[in-house]
Amino acid sequence: MRAILSQCRIKQFAAAALMASIGSTTAWAAAQVDTNLPAADAPALVVPGYGPGIAGHVIEAPIARHCIPSIPCSRPVVNTTVLIVDRKTRETVGTAVTNASGNFLVTVPHNAYLLQVETVGTFPRCPQAQATVGLTDFVPVQITCDSGIR
Repeated sequence: MRAILSQCRIKQFAAAALMASIGSTTAWAAAQVDTNLPAADAPALVVPGYGPGIAGHVIEAPIARHCIPSIPCSRPVVNTTVLIVDRKTRETVGTAVTNASGNFLVTVPHNAYLLQVETVGTFPRCPQAQATVGLTDFVPVQITCDSGIR
């Protein structure tokens, strides 16, 4: 069992390193995945030898009262835990921690999941996101948390 867990962690680390090498998440991030779409229409990240799973990006917005076009009005939510919960049984089946860019990658079996971002304090408030993981690919999910700035 330890060997299997070790292999899973190595695969997650390798896939996370691949994601970090991609750079900007705009290459693979999408708005929350519409679970009403057929699987063939859903965006996916193919990492040969790894997966299936979820490739996510968590941001906080707005970060200023007045957003200026040349200055970003969002920032990544860094070093926070994302829980992967089975939609039917409500059991936590996996966790991931966001990196310095707000990205996370977690390998989970084919199924339908809810993603919950754990935050400390009142803000940011992060909505639950849904993801339906296919048989082989990583499903991209973007979660936008409310900073509370008005």
